[in-house]
Amino acid sequence: MKAKTLDDQKSKSLKILEEAALLKEKLSCRAKENKNLQESLKNKNAILDTLPLGTLVTRQGKVIDINKAALEMLGYGAEEMFGRDLLDFVHPSSKAFVRKIHQNRLAGKYAPELYEADFVKKNGEKISCDIRERKFHLNRRVAFLICFSRSEERKMRERNLIQSKKTEAISTMSSGLASTLRPAADLINTNAEQIRRSAAPEWKSFSQELSGIEEGSRQIMDTLHHLEGLCKTTHNHSELNTVDLKKAIKDAIVLVNQSLREKARERETRVNFKTYLRSVSPVRGIKEEIKGLIARVIMNAVEAMPTGGDLYISTEETGGYAHIYVQDNGDGIPGQIKDRILDPFFTTKEGTNCGLGLSLCSAIAKRHNGSLEIASKEKHGTMVTIKLPLESVTKQKKPSARFLRRKLKNARILIVENDDMIREILSQHLSSKGYRVDRTVTGSEALNRVKRKSFDMVIIGSEVPGIAWYSLAAKIKKVDKGLPIAAVIGPAGIDKARGVKKSAVDLIIGKPIDMDLVEKQLSDLLIFSMAS
Repeated sequence: MKAKTLDDQKSKSLKILEEAALLKEKLSCRAKENKNLQESLKNKNAILDTLPLGTLVTRQGKVIDINKAALEMLGYGAEEMFGRDLLDFVHPSSKAFVRKIHQNRLAGKYAPELYEADFVKKNGEKISCDIRERKFHLNRRVAFLICFSRSEERKMRERNLIQSKKTEAISTMSSGLASTLRPAADLINTNAEQIRRSAAPEWKSFSQELSGIEEGSRQIMDTLHHLEGLCKTTHNHSELNTVDLKKAIKDAIVLVNQSLREKARERETRVNFKTYLRSVSPVRGIKEEIKGLIARVIMNAVEAMPTGGDLYISTEETGGYAHIYVQDNGDGIPGQIKDRILDPFFTTKEGTNCGLGLSLCSAIAKRHNGSLEIASKEKHGTMVTIKLPLESVTKQKKPSARFLRRKLKNARILIVENDDMIREILSQHLSSKGYRVDRTVTGSEALNRVKRKSFDMVIIGSEVPGIAWYSLAAKIKKVDKGLPIAAVIGPAGIDKARGVKKSAVDLIIGKPIDMDLVEKQLSDLLIFSMAS
């Protein structure tokens, strides 16, 4: 009996040992599976983070995964988004639309895979995005993969492509018109001149008509000259000379001054013509073309101020380029025609011109390896920037963009600006270049944000409600002595700004603002700050 009991105990012990060994083996397998799963998740996250598009995964409407690009675009940390409803990050103007798409997709109804909607960043900024959505199964449950990118980037590419095709078509048409009409215009002009010189008395009674023919011929020749200017894309090296830009601007001003005075008398209004011409290095080009370019831009600005106002002309040299700014305080350019103002033959002044002025200006700037840029807000005026490469650097290699991106990666900038147009332009441009941008209007909110968050730079406008910009700069420096501060200052405040620059402000951004200039100045300041 005892032997049987002992055998039973041994049998039970062996069974327990076998079960323990089996359990140990299972635990070992589970540990390996867990390790493999963690490695797989790590690899999956690494793959997601390499995607340039913002990417997130939702299940039952909740965010269960998100990549680095999406976090940077929306301004959140991963822990702030996991488990939250996707609609929490959709702007109110798009919520109903996005909700309907999800409902249709879940119900098996038609829903577009690609659509446009607005997200809202953590700081409240609305960003328009192109969104691509796919339904799939994750662990046997329905989930959605959502990829998105800023719509502005696509629209910019589309605008550039359209503009390129427009330019090509206009160039072809202009070349054909010029070659066809010039002989006819020459013939008309020659015959009119011969008739005027004729001694026959019967022609004297047609003197007024001949003057009209000659004027019409002159206008045709001018238009043909403009058309040929649009077709020309480069210069021969033999045509180029060193151009003193400051002198060219003064010559252009002399050229248009008489016309400005006549327009002022006709309209019984006054245009205050103000110049702030800093010394800039020479550019290389054709002086008469550059002078004509500046004169046309000035005349266009005057025509934009039917009730008079201040017309500013200023210059700046930075990053190997000379910048000429022409800023008016007219009515601005309506939003619906902004994309057309550089198109040849487009004009809002019916009967007064053929709409070649600004398009010819843009063509001249491009022929000199420069550009013509226009920033405008309706009812707030327009700023035209003429950008021309300096003679001393036209053959030098540009600094490496890869180096700048590496240095400036993830830089966070706070913009404190009461002017809606300037705040929006700065924010959109800097965001498109990869900076993380926060915006506010008041000085008190700016101070609170600087105390709560870590910023790499603060940009302050000259008209911050409730506090002088230089006082706000000084207070921010007390919070963070090493924080770089840039101030956006109008021409009237430049002298005062220079007086406080050493103590509180690291960079003065003059108005009118040039985006390329601002980007170069800010990147230089950020790199210097990071290096020190």
